[in-house]
This record gives sequence, structure tokens and C-alpha cells, in this order.
Amino acid sequence: MHHPLRAVVRLASFTLLAAAAFVPAPVAAAELAVPPIHYRERTLPNGLQVLSVEDHASPTVTVQVSYHVGSKDDPAGRSGFAHLFEHLMFKSTKHMRAEQMDRLTEDVGGANNASTSDDVTNYYEVVPANYLRTLLWAEAERLSNLNVDEKNFKSERAVVQEEYRQSVLANPYGKLFNAIGPHSYTVHPYRRPTIGSIETWTPPRCRT
Repeated sequence: MHHPLRAVVRLASFTLLAAAAFVPAPVAAAELAVPPIHYRERTLPNGLQVLSVEDHASPTVTVQVSYHVGSKDDPAGRSGFAHLFEHLMFKSTKHMRAEQMDRLTEDVGGANNASTSDDVTNYYEVVPANYLRTLLWAEAERLSNLNVDEKNFKSERAVVQEEYRQSVLANPYGKLFNAIGPHSYTVHPYRRPTIGSIETWTPPRCRT
């Protein structure tokens, strides 16, 4: 007497084998061809290294300025200063109002942003190509004529403090990620968190 379960198993096995017989052979992936990037490199008299790439795929231009300064260069007891100054670079200068970098980019359909890491502080803008000269002037202006006054300092310190609350205190894993550096290094400056801490930004009499 044939057991009905065995018949079902045989049928299922036959079905799987039949299906496997019709599986197409894997097709070898085509070799990816990455065209070389042709760039021009030069150093200006003031020591600024300039890399330029010409690409006509889009009628836009990207300006990126990288400073070899990051959280590893923060002074002792002042963790987060490089990140704070990243914010200050969007405030007023001798010839620009506060947040005017946003007006020079966003108001013409472009964008801008910045970031701070252990070793580098980076700024970039993407705008229609005919605004290139304007953006180069604006980057030079905020580098040489930034207003670092008490009003701007307090304003951006409050912004960074709120950023700390959102990304570190309110984030479920924020405290964990922020503790990796201090617990991975004992002497190396990478032990200082890039975002800093509220304690190092707040005068003792104002701490809560």
C-alpha cells in the first residue's frame, strides 16, 4: 500500500527538479568601464591648492572648499570648536550679511552645505554655472573677513547645542556612537567627539 504522504513528497521533489531544469544559466556581468577623470591641479601664490574638473553634462557648477582642520585640532577643553566654526562661517562677514550664502545659492535654484570630521572641514555649493565667480568671491570673503563676534558666537552655539540634543541625546543610539571615540583612544586627538559637548560650550554659572 502506497502512503499518500510519500506520493506528495515525490511529486514535490519532481516539481523542484523540473523547475531547476528551467533555471537559466547565470549571465556574466558586463565589465564596468569607468572613464578617467581629467583634472587640472595648481597651487596659488597664497598656498591654496586648486583642483578643477570640466564636465558639461549639466549646466551647473560645484564649488567645494576643504580646510585641513577638524575636531583633532580642537584646543584642550574646547571639544567641538571646529564644528562650531563651521556654523560661524555662515554668519556675517565684512561684506556679506548673515546667511547670505543661502541667498547666493538657494535663491538661484542651488544648494549649499558643510560638514566637519576629525581631519577636515568641508564646504560646498551647487549653483547654475554662470554664478561661479560670485561663489568663488563669497568663499574668499568668508575666509578672510568673517565676523567672529559675541552675537554670532552665542547664536551658533545655541544652534549646535540643539543639534547635540537631537543627534546625541534624542537619538536611540546617539550616546553609544558618541562614546566610541572617547573609549577607543586614550591620547590621540580622535578621542574628542566632533560635535563637542554642551558642558564645554556653557560657562559654569549657566550650566543646568
